[in-house]
Amino acid sequence: FSDLDATVKERREIEFLATLGVLEGEKDGRFKPNDPVTRLFVTKMIVRANKLQIDKKAQTFFTDVQPEDAPYVQAAIEQGLVFANPDGTFEPDKALSLNETIFLLSNNTHYIKPMFNKF
Repeated sequence: FSDLDATVKERREIEFLATLGVLEGEKDGRFKPNDPVTRLFVTKMIVRANKLQIDKKAQTFFTDVQPEDAPYVQAAIEQGLVFANPDGTFEPDKALSLNETIFLLSNNTHYIKPMFNKF
């Protein structure tokens, strides 16, 4: 990623997870390591880490989820890895606190952990 230089102390881990296909950068080649983490970012990371099958033709059931993100959201919800809001929204752009991020990841460790046991 063009914005990961020697000053980013997590550079190795980010590049490692990108190599595994767990993390993905922006279309312009940047990673934006200091941007807030969103529900959609963590959801996509969980789906990729668990190597869930996604249906690229999946329709979104949420007015706030873009069509290109619908397959990831649908796969995660179908597996019970994340949940939608009672009002029918997903809030993909909601910035997550560290607590919320840890909660989502910890609920998925039984899926993610075997992937890292290989290394």
